[in-house]
Amino acid sequence: MKTALAVSKLCLIGANGIGSAQARWVLGHGLTSCGAWTQAHTTNAPERLNMEDWIAGYLSNFNSLTNDPDVPDFLEDEDWDGLIAWIDNYCAAYDAPMTLYLVLA
Repeated sequence: MKTALAVSKLCLIGANGIGSAQARWVLGHGLTSCGAWTQAHTTNAPERLNMEDWIAGYLSNFNSLTNDPDVPDFLEDEDWDGLIAWIDNYCAAYDAPMTLYLVLA
């Protein structure tokens, strides 16, 4: 539950920031589709770890750049396995067209 709440907060924070910012390029596994994520996780493929590393880096960077005192440190005491399970479930429900970047944005 905490994982879903943290990701929901990230989505709200990201949505507020996107409105005033210009579009930015995304590189790396953020462009990976949910279908590829699901396949890598169900087959335990080696690229699974690279995708998870991208997620960790993206969330850590976003968290470190958020200096608003009204926004809590959403990674504090975070359940990593719970977060990965949340992404697994989300990607299974919404399938291939969604990219990891859009799942987190």
